[in-house]
Amino acid sequence: MNQETRYALAFYNVTLIIRDSLEYAIPNAKLAVENYNNRKTMLAHLLEENSPIEFFCKNNGETGAKIKTQVHEFFDDVYGDDSRIVKIDHDQVSVEQSLTIQLLDYIIGLHETFSDICRGFKNQFEKDGKLEDDYSKLLDVSDRFYRSLAIRTILVNSNAKFTEFNNAVKSYVEGAIKATGVDPRTKPDFNPTVDPSVKFITNEMNQLIGFFRFVKTHNHSGEFDPQFTSLLEECENKIHLYDGTRKLLPGQTMQAALKDLEDTVVPYIEEYRQAWFNVFNPLFQSLREFEEKMMAAKNEGEAK
Repeated sequence: MNQETRYALAFYNVTLIIRDSLEYAIPNAKLAVENYNNRKTMLAHLLEENSPIEFFCKNNGETGAKIKTQVHEFFDDVYGDDSRIVKIDHDQVSVEQSLTIQLLDYIIGLHETFSDICRGFKNQFEKDGKLEDDYSKLLDVSDRFYRSLAIRTILVNSNAKFTEFNNAVKSYVEGAIKATGVDPRTKPDFNPTVDPSVKFITNEMNQLIGFFRFVKTHNHSGEFDPQFTSLLEECENKIHLYDGTRKLLPGQTMQAALKDLEDTVVPYIEEYRQAWFNVFNPLFQSLREFEEKMMAAKNEGEAK
């Protein structure tokens, strides 16, 4: 462990809190108050005045100011005392489901931003001859683990939104038939998005698909795991179920096809988690030992 890695790990810790916040975007997830409070305390500490993150933002001009604004907005809306998206209510973690897409927008954008910062440090450390191998490995295994969780979360939400879309179209068609006696689907210019509810849900679907493609495009795992890249391509192909350009397999129901899409990366998540933990755990043990030695040296100096 050296000072450079220690400094970079402050930014890496932000990516962990952001990554773990994905669970708040899973419908009906079992959420622990203790985990929420721990994340809140840690993120508040990481964003304190004179912290590495605050120092970085102050010294990086408009880009730094933008990052500071975004991460503080995320904190306020998810972990703040008056948070809008996630909060503790009657000793339970409560999530405002109508703001799930905003939550994902925060998570996906900020995680990429802080991951890019961590990779920027890696490149600089390598140039300076100070890159430690375990830090480099940590970024690789973290990238794959995060993306598998993010994609799973996005697909769970896009499937739910697709069901909402179909129900909204059905209601629109039934309403039109009742009002005019004519099935609008028989018209060559049939477009259900003229209905405000259908249009709103369609826009949300497009946002979710955009999130998926953003996560896929920024994948770094292809450098060491082509299998994961293939999984992302498989998800991309299956997503065309939504627009009808991918057909169901013989005998396959739409419900089964959507479940298959949602579960594409699931069999690999535990493998990716374990690979991440095998690097993360010893590295952070080294960090604790390094900081204990620093503190001991400081105390010894003050005692003289």
